[in-house]
Amino acid sequence: MGYIVVVVPSESASAEKVADLRRAAHDLFVQAMHERISTSVVTTTEADAREDYLEQGGDAERWPEALGGGFEPTWKVPYANAVVFDTEDVGEWGARVVTEAFVSERMLAVRLPSGKFKRVTGLVGHRLTVDS
Repeated sequence: MGYIVVVVPSESASAEKVADLRRAAHDLFVQAMHERISTSVVTTTEADAREDYLEQGGDAERWPEALGGGFEPTWKVPYANAVVFDTEDVGEWGARVVTEAFVSERMLAVRLPSGKFKRVTGLVGHRLTVDS
């Protein structure tokens, strides 16, 4: 298995925007992890990760916590080593993911409107915060 990056596009994102987010996040983590890890970076979408989770018998109501900090039952690897959001406003569902990821010490990032990616440093309500 590789370093697993799951991208969470905004609800209204077109297929093209989802593909762009996935590609950009993948490139970012490949560059960041070069020489840090000996495995490859695997980047997927939240929808695809959720589908795999549910096919393995996962509880749909517990998916946000599983994504943020859970482990896949067969291979015992995280569902995500890193979660990348496409917006700072993540809603209740996203806040559940973020809260669990902080507890589990998983990497969180957000793509800002400028196109830059920033590491998430906090959560205020349902809005991600980053260092400037």
